[in-house]
Amino acid sequence: MILEKELYFLIPFYLFNFEDDFAKIEAGDMTVIDSFRTRFSELYDRLKERLEKGQIDVMTHHSIIMLTKKVVAALAQSKAAVKEEAEKIMGGQVIDYETKIIYRQGIEQGIEQVITDILLRGKSPEEVSDLCGYPLEQVQTVANKLNIK
Repeated sequence: MILEKELYFLIPFYLFNFEDDFAKIEAGDMTVIDSFRTRFSELYDRLKERLEKGQIDVMTHHSIIMLTKKVVAALAQSKAAVKEEAEKIMGGQVIDYETKIIYRQGIEQGIEQVITDILLRGKSPEEVSDLCGYPLEQVQTVANKLNIK
């Protein structure tokens, strides 16, 4: 329901559905743990699927997971097993990779904005390349988007 209605901001709070089961998870009740894994994993698998299909961007996906981690940390402060299970599902390595993608995209957008600003001030692509040290092909790509020759 959350994903169908694109209420992504509610995903971090999905963990509240399991709060009554925390004691059983901590006690090692495999029935409850398996249920938690299945339901929580399904949500994150579907979220990842939306990312892979381009229905959400990396920044949105990353933000949802980071917010969920904050909710997990606050809600399950003294529940090590709950935190561990949630972390397994959300995956730490994926977060590191997404952070790198977001960082690179930000750099690329910043460079494109600098090139755009200088081109719009009347400099030629060759001058922009020379001034900024960006490859001429990169400057030409931006100039083409702006219909500047």
